[in-house]
Amino acid sequence: MPKKTKNQKIIAAYRKKLLLFKSNSSNLKPEKSITSQNAKIINEQKISIRNKEIVLDKYFTKDLLKSFLLISFIISFELVLYFVSIKGY
Repeated sequence: MPKKTKNQKIIAAYRKKLLLFKSNSSNLKPEKSITSQNAKIINEQKISIRNKEIVLDKYFTKDLLKSFLLISFIISFELVLYFVSIKGY
C-alpha cells in the first residue's frame, strides 16, 4: 500500500471528527437531573479547591514565620559568637 500524503491524513482526521461529532450529537439527550448534579459536583469541587488554597496559605505563612525566626536566631547567635571571640573571653 502506498503511504498517505499529508493532505490525505488531514482529510481522514477531519472525517473521523465529523463521524464522532455526528454519533455523539445523536446519542446525547439532555437530562436536567444529570446537569444539575454535575453542576453541584463542580461547585463542591471549586469550594474544596478554594478551601485547600486557604489552608495552604495558612501553612505557608506559618512556615515563613518560623523560618524567619530561626534564621534571625542563628544570625544573632553568630554575631554574639563573633563579638565574644573579638574580646577574647
